[in-house]
Amino acid sequence: MRNTAIHSLRKQLEKTSSDAYFISNIVDISYLVPFTGSSAYLIVERDEVIFITDARYDIQSKLEINNHDIKIEIIDSYADALKSLEKYSNILIPPTSSLQIYQELISLKSSVNIDKSHIISQSRLIKENDEIKLIKEQYDISARAFKRSIDNFRFSESERTWAAELAYNIILEGAIGESFDTIVASGHRGALPHGVATDKVIDSSEPVIIDFGSRSTYNSDYTRVIYNDNNSEVLDIIDIVRSTLLKAIDAVAVGKNSTDIDNVARDYIDSKGYGKYFNHSLGHGIGLDVHELPYFNKSKNTVLDNNMVFTIEPGIYLPGQFGIRLEETILISNNHVEILSSHLDHYIYEI
Repeated sequence: MRNTAIHSLRKQLEKTSSDAYFISNIVDISYLVPFTGSSAYLIVERDEVIFITDARYDIQSKLEINNHDIKIEIIDSYADALKSLEKYSNILIPPTSSLQIYQELISLKSSVNIDKSHIISQSRLIKENDEIKLIKEQYDISARAFKRSIDNFRFSESERTWAAELAYNIILEGAIGESFDTIVASGHRGALPHGVATDKVIDSSEPVIIDFGSRSTYNSDYTRVIYNDNNSEVLDIIDIVRSTLLKAIDAVAVGKNSTDIDNVARDYIDSKGYGKYFNHSLGHGIGLDVHELPYFNKSKNTVLDNNMVFTIEPGIYLPGQFGIRLEETILISNNHVEILSSHLDHYIYEI
């Protein structure tokens, strides 16, 4: 159990005069208690933690949550479990709760409030050593999967074929599955930042963005480009994006603001005349979710600190022509930058 986070939740109960902190988001639950199932509720009271799940996870929950400080309840109906929360006069929930859960709760006699301090998300910002180890394992797995896959990639095949090959090797290398739907975006489709693989046939003259990752409990996220040709415009864009990435990484330090790092990248691309073609955030945190705090953009600002893990991924996207995005994942450790994605030590690969 993440004792520091639980302590913070209880402090928030005191501040808000709430009786219970109710958590339904399974990712948040898996952060607080060691449970790997797909359905559960967690109730944090001032003096007790109650874990609720159904009969499918009876044995599993008792094996995984081997903690006498947590009361495990096996239920027949999640709807009935929600109704039983009427015993609390004031319930606090995190912003990650679904709209359906919120609507169910406000139909009770209890008062329901949203924790605007985002305690769980803020706690997840700083990774513990066991979390870092699991994240690193995923970067190793997905890198091995990519290296196996490029041996079998062929031009004149579809983007979907390449994506399937990569997904297959991610499983073979030991992950549960992909972190997200793999992006294979070739040629003009590379101008779509989230160009999930289609039946488009890949030509040998086109740059191909491949954005992929593996997951077990934690996630990984890589972006690399495959390019076999020598078009001068493509090579120039590759050079600008690579330089942007390196400048942004050089700017990362404890105490810096995530918005400032985003500005470093954005200002450089703008100075090269491509500012309007960089149309997404510079990066995001990675952990139990593939996208989590901190976010690197103009609207969300986080002060960087040790044991944060996040991506830096600038891109330039020329509509109707092509796109280039390159990505590294950073761990700040002991006031130094460690690149977790260094298993793939090239940005551009040929096949």
